[in-house]
Amino acid sequence: MHPTISQMMAVVAEGREDEIAPLLAEEVQFLPPTYWKTWVGRAPVAAVLGHVGRVFEGFRYRRVMGQGVDWALEFECKIGALDAVGVDLITLDEAGLIVRFEVDAAFEISGGASGCDECRGGRRRAVLGVSECVAVSALGAVTRIEGWGDANIR
Repeated sequence: MHPTISQMMAVVAEGREDEIAPLLAEEVQFLPPTYWKTWVGRAPVAAVLGHVGRVFEGFRYRRVMGQGVDWALEFECKIGALDAVGVDLITLDEAGLIVRFEVDAAFEISGGASGCDECRGGRRRAVLGVSECVAVSALGAVTRIEGWGDANIR
């Protein structure tokens, strides 16, 4: 396994923001599963990834696939009563720094299991609705806490 991937798995799961930034390229792109714009830049992406281990309970990587510059890391976690499973798709540059970090996730609940009115009414809507409600709220909190706004989102 590439050393950047090994180190990234540990520091993201533990929420060690200060150790995430050196693994990222200056113009790293972060594509979250629920916010249809791209975060760009080492500092804001490190802030978002630094909150993963603090926002998502029991976050852990359970499978790693890849070689060279392209990697897929399957993860699981809980968000309140919701079980989440997802994949981080990571691309490294020639120096071994992360240049692209894309997240795909699904939340396992049945319709009406969440407190969000838009998430009631079936599994498909619940998967999309809950991920939007929860993750956008988490990303919004990071934006407010760290002081980054639209300048870092494209």
